[in-house]
Amino acid sequence: MTFALLALPTGFVLLFGVWRLAEALGLPGSIVWFAKRSAKKEEERRLGTPTADLVREARETIRTWGFRELPPTELFLREDDWSDEELIVALNELYGAIIEDDDRHGRAGRDSRHFDFHDSGLAWILAAVEKRTGSRNGAA
Repeated sequence: MTFALLALPTGFVLLFGVWRLAEALGLPGSIVWFAKRSAKKEEERRLGTPTADLVREARETIRTWGFRELPPTELFLREDDWSDEELIVALNELYGAIIEDDDRHGRAGRDSRHFDFHDSGLAWILAAVEKRTGSRNGAA
């Protein structure tokens, strides 16, 4: 009887330990493994996406995440023909305006719009275009 009472919790502890080890090592099937695989697929998608589509994606993100009141977003709403370099410059200007806006309003940490730039996917777009062109400005 005592063995049965100890075997069940011991089994749960061992199973939990194996799961934590798989997560720590990023083994196939783990959450970490799926997250890395998903991020790699998304990066490959963005690297192969034409600039015009990335600009459309950035415009939609700007509208839905509420960045429209920042001055650099006017570039995204007016211009139609973009090069990769122009997109990099525009996203870096937007990022700079977000940082200035955070400083002006005293926002920091998870409440800052700096995190919104990253969470919205704009930083991923910037990173993909920079990787595609071989440039790196280091803003985001």
